[in-house]
Amino acid sequence: MKILYTGGTFDLFHPGHVNFLRQCKLLADEVIVSLNTDEFVFKYKGNTPVMTYQERESMLVSCRYVDKVIPNSAGQDSKPAIMAVHPDILAIGDDWAKKDYYAQMQFTQEWLDKNDILLVYIPYMRGISSTIIKERLKNVPPIYNISGILQSFFPMNHKGVLVEVGAAHPLNISVSYGFRHIDIQRKIWESYFAHDTIFKRPVGDWEIISIEPNPDFCREFEKNKIPVLQYACTNKDIGETTFKVSPAPMCGSALGIRINGYEESEYKTINIEALTLNTILQRHYPQINNIDILVIDAEGWSMEVLEGLDFNKYKPELVLLEAHGIIPSGDYTAYMTTLGYDYIKDISPNMLFKRKK
Repeated sequence: MKILYTGGTFDLFHPGHVNFLRQCKLLADEVIVSLNTDEFVFKYKGNTPVMTYQERESMLVSCRYVDKVIPNSAGQDSKPAIMAVHPDILAIGDDWAKKDYYAQMQFTQEWLDKNDILLVYIPYMRGISSTIIKERLKNVPPIYNISGILQSFFPMNHKGVLVEVGAAHPLNISVSYGFRHIDIQRKIWESYFAHDTIFKRPVGDWEIISIEPNPDFCREFEKNKIPVLQYACTNKDIGETTFKVSPAPMCGSALGIRINGYEESEYKTINIEALTLNTILQRHYPQINNIDILVIDAEGWSMEVLEGLDFNKYKPELVLLEAHGIIPSGDYTAYMTTLGYDYIKDISPNMLFKRKK
């Protein structure tokens, strides 16, 4: 029985990996994959794989061209790991043909000959690789990465409070969606789509306060049995007033039209209670004394929302605000600086601020 040994990280398992392993299986009766551990990758590459060792192992075990997966946590000298398997064939990708694979693995051709091991270069599938996939992901619209960016500031066991002003739809362009329990994410998704998708567990356990004035969006929250507070937020307690609902399904609705791509006659006017964020929180969540993340998407009214919150009391750790051109971004930065915040990064069209320690 011929045994083939190959090794690698196999991160973001893709068709190129499958093709490589299929060709390995054509050469041997048993294909054994020495899978680099997370610690090994970090030690020699300076970063960890996107997928954990357990996730990558699970993918390989499920591949019909793989007979066995073993962990590779050894040093750069691969000879002990190879000899533990006693393979007849050692397979590598042909991208190594122009590199010094012998130096990388710390063996010689004489050592291979002495142990009757045949080194085989297998053609890699062109146009697909883990690196290429990572580059593609850089082009994903930032809105889909926002929840992950915000969660990265908190530990895994964090119990936090997220306040989202201008929550919009519970799924589409929703920052809070990625903070919800994975079962709730799945329930929301399935209420709109027949096909499945990948659901990501949030970092931490979050109490989410969603505030949204648009009645159409509020109905979607109610349809999914998700709490929502129907208010407009501003810098003083106005009480009942008029609110303009944009003909665009996802943008432009506000107390007054500041982002205008339509004629004013095309907007629907409704009555809404307009209050400061302070008043809304005190009315519905009097037990909350601090906010971890404040997200503001107010269609040109972000400054008014900021002015309506007592930052000395609630001390949000992160503030993500939509910064349209009505108010220059420098004005937001200057205002947040006076409140004790540093500008962290642009997540267009949003600005991210972090409270100074």
